[in-house]
Amino acid sequence: MRDDLSPFGFGTKLRKLEGIISYLKENKIQTVKLFGSVHGNFLSCFSFALRSLGFQIHTTAYTRDRKLKTANRILTERSSHKIRIFSNRKEALFDWETSSQTKEGEFFLPEFGFHFSAVSGLDRLWQYLWEKEKAPFVLWLDVGSGLSFLSAANYFSDKPVKLMGVMIGETEKTWMASLEEKWKLLRMEAPPIKFQLFSPPKGKSFATTSSFWNKKIQSIFEEQKLLLEPVYSAKTWKTMEDFWENRKIKNSDPQLFEQKWIYLHQGGLLSHLDLIL
Repeated sequence: MRDDLSPFGFGTKLRKLEGIISYLKENKIQTVKLFGSVHGNFLSCFSFALRSLGFQIHTTAYTRDRKLKTANRILTERSSHKIRIFSNRKEALFDWETSSQTKEGEFFLPEFGFHFSAVSGLDRLWQYLWEKEKAPFVLWLDVGSGLSFLSAANYFSDKPVKLMGVMIGETEKTWMASLEEKWKLLRMEAPPIKFQLFSPPKGKSFATTSSFWNKKIQSIFEEQKLLLEPVYSAKTWKTMEDFWENRKIKNSDPQLFEQKWIYLHQGGLLSHLDLIL
């Protein structure tokens, strides 16, 4: 599923925005206060799209390297009417939460757009997939913040679809520990667990790349004409690939390998521009 073909490669985040924008308009919001990593796809996508639609954008961001310039940072800075950048997430979060009392017409949007209003846009994606396939399938995607993954888990809870999630930047243990709270934030009743979680091949750290991943991305592009990025999509693809190749020795449900597999490419390709900055 090619959400990476969306404008600027923003991907699935645009689907989240669809529901959030409806919420903002219904509640007569004029100013959106964003919070997140200044180098992340979330801030660049949301600040650009919301400003383009006429909203005032006030951004609180964090980065360990205040001198580092990336494509996402440049777009975020140019799309924000006001922006404050801190050296660590804790300080930035404190500033975002305490900067001022919420005024009429203002909205503090949680990091990664993790808000219940985003689900309606994502549900249209899951509905499209189900109506297109009309048969059991296995859906692979990176878990990320959990918003897309949990909305899929909710939508497919009564359908013969198995979700396979790849944990990027967080362990399964810590993510599962906060699962109940995530369901509450999305205003959903937790459905029966019909998903399986995986850890990707280990690297030096969450956001670093290497010659291995660069070669892997090149190989996949040459074989599939599919452009991945090294942090999320390449690691998710490799995890999916390894699971298939080890199917004979893994103690897994044989039906998983008989059904159609669908990989959701969630975008995030703006970071490729960093190679020419």
